[in-house]
Amino acid sequence: LNLLLHVVTRTRKRDVEEHRIKRDVRREAVEMSDAERQLYVTVTEATRQFAWRRGISDGFLLSTPQRQVTSSPAAIAAAWIGGGEGAEELIGDLQDELEDEMEDENPPASLRETLGAILPRIVDVAELRRTDTKFKRLMEVAGAYLKKHPQEKIILFTTFRATARYVAERLNEEGLPALLLWGGQDRAKQEVIDEFRESKSLRVLVSTEVASEGVDLQFCRGGVNYDLPWNPTRIEQRIGRIDRLGQKSKLIHVWNLYFKDTIDERIVSRLLERLKIFEEALGEAAAMV
Repeated sequence: LNLLLHVVTRTRKRDVEEHRIKRDVRREAVEMSDAERQLYVTVTEATRQFAWRRGISDGFLLSTPQRQVTSSPAAIAAAWIGGGEGAEELIGDLQDELEDEMEDENPPASLRETLGAILPRIVDVAELRRTDTKFKRLMEVAGAYLKKHPQEKIILFTTFRATARYVAERLNEEGLPALLLWGGQDRAKQEVIDEFRESKSLRVLVSTEVASEGVDLQFCRGGVNYDLPWNPTRIEQRIGRIDRLGQKSKLIHVWNLYFKDTIDERIVSRLLERLKIFEEALGEAAAMV
C-alpha cells in the first residue's frame, strides 16, 4: 500500500552487523565517606533554605549543585571554596538556574555566595581528597584493568571541568599518565586525540562532553562514565566513541560510577526507566547503564 515501501526500509545497526561488539557494562555503586556525605547534605540543605526564602522551587534549583557534588566532592568543594580551575563554570551553572527561576529583576545574594560563606567552615578539602571513595573505586576497576593490560588505553568522561582536571591530576599521581580534553583549549581537539593515540605512555584521556560526538576513539576498548547525564542518548554517544567501525576488539568494557543514596542513584533509575520505554517502543537497545 505504501509506494515507498520498496525504496525506504528501516534497518537497525544490530541487524546488519555480522560480528557485533559485545559490551561489558558495569554499574559501580559507591558509598560516600562521612566527609563526602556531610558536603552533600550541607549543599542540599543550604540550597533548599536559599530557595524557600525566595519562593523558588527547591526541586528545580537542587539538581545542579547536587550533580556537581556527586561528580567529585573533592574537586567541586575545592573549586567552590578556592575559586580554582572550573569554578567559573560551576558558578555560572548555578547562577543561570537561579536567574531563570526568580522573578525579581535584581535577585539577592547568589547561591554561590551563600555556599561560599558556609562551606569553608564545614568542609575539609584535604580530607575529601584523602577519602575520595569514587576515585578509589575508579582505581579498583579501571585502574586495575590498565595495570593488568599495559598496552590498553581508556576514555573517561565527566560533565564538569573541575572534575576533569582533578581526576587527571590524581591519575598522574597514581602512575597512570592522563591527558585532558575539553572545549576552548589552545590546541585543536583532534591534535589532543592524535597525541593520546600515538603516545606510548599516556593511558587515559579525561574529557568533558566535547569528545562525546564526532570523535573516533576505536583504538581504545575501555570507557568510564565518571558521572552520568540524565539523557541515555548522551551516554550512548559517549560509548559510541569506542564502539564503532574499526574497533578490533570483540569486547569493550564500560564502567559507570555513581554514589549511593544521592541524585546519582536517581539518575541511574531514570535511565533504566527510559531505556525500558525505548526498548518497548523500538526494540532491543544496547546496554548503556
